[in-house]
Amino acid sequence: MRLRAVLMLVVCCGGAVAQGDAYLATVSGDKVRLRGGPADFHAVLEELSRGTPVRVVAAEGDWKRVEVPGGFEVFVAVGKKGRPYIDTSKPGAGVVLVNDLMIRGTPTTDFPPVGRLSAGERVVVLETKDGWARLLSPASARSWIHGKFVARADDQAVALNAFNAQHEAKRQELLAAGAASREFLRREKEEGERRERVRDAIARFEEERAKAWDQRDVPGTRAALLKLRDGLPEDDGDRVRIVAMLKSLNDWEGAASDLRNARKRLDAAKKEAEEAEKTYARNLRDLKEEVESDARTAASPPASRYSARGHVQRMFPVEGIRRSSIWAVTLGDRPSFYLEGDRYDWAEYEGKLIGVLEAGPPEKVSGLNFRVIKVSKIEILDG
Repeated sequence: MRLRAVLMLVVCCGGAVAQGDAYLATVSGDKVRLRGGPADFHAVLEELSRGTPVRVVAAEGDWKRVEVPGGFEVFVAVGKKGRPYIDTSKPGAGVVLVNDLMIRGTPTTDFPPVGRLSAGERVVVLETKDGWARLLSPASARSWIHGKFVARADDQAVALNAFNAQHEAKRQELLAAGAASREFLRREKEEGERRERVRDAIARFEEERAKAWDQRDVPGTRAALLKLRDGLPEDDGDRVRIVAMLKSLNDWEGAASDLRNARKRLDAAKKEAEEAEKTYARNLRDLKEEVESDARTAASPPASRYSARGHVQRMFPVEGIRRSSIWAVTLGDRPSFYLEGDRYDWAEYEGKLIGVLEAGPPEKVSGLNFRVIKVSKIEILDG
């Protein structure tokens, strides 16, 4: 957060839009000296080449107070032993510790100051050397050029674009010129990359949160968040947010587990219902078949206990039957079966109604249109 604040300061200083009669202009001479005040006895801050865009913010006599793209280098004393004027413990980021700290155009007191700093102000330190801190010019630093070298731009919009384009390039050039500010840039780059990783992790978290509970990549999201958390200070705001998201992942896992278990129970219930439906359909079919069978049985005449039934009648001898007297069981005037068997004297049963209880399977005599059974047991019936 401190680096961000210093960065905002660096962007603002030397590039602030002046109010009132400020206008854009260009340098109309070669190697025009930029001074710390409106006179030749002030320190030379740098030399400007022809065509350099400037913003004129004030005038005093023949001199114009200007802002130049990217700012310029200035110096402040770091202090005395036991009494520092500026805290430079953090590379690139300085904090003024005293009031009325003189801003110099050179690392000496030979020229009038170009501005003053108050206690608590933050500055960008390019480097410290020989008791002086070289700074990127803060907003309170003033710079001047003689009016005869200033030409007002005809197209202010075009001039503003040119000024802004050079401002960032010059600022980067100045920051890269000092050891402390290079460290500042390195740290700022790292912080920018860290912030980008945090944004990516948060975006991934939000993307996963938009998915169904059981479709979220909790392990991958957790791994990314843990890696970020471990690289952040305890009191960092991003770390606090990441810790809260990590706790949310535990809730995700619990909800996903509950959902999976519920779906398993639902699938089991569906399967059980399907099996029950199949069983019901099968039982219904069996019952229907049973009812239909009972109905058929009830409509059918009772099954006979006799393999043949009828009156015993004498028939004409037939070739192929071994007995000379031929007997048959008849129904009406038609024989059902011709009878064979040595157990019974069929003449005793002539005209009687019998039922054949036991007999061999009917045999068809070749060439004849009737069947023969070998009887072993009969029963005399009424009728």
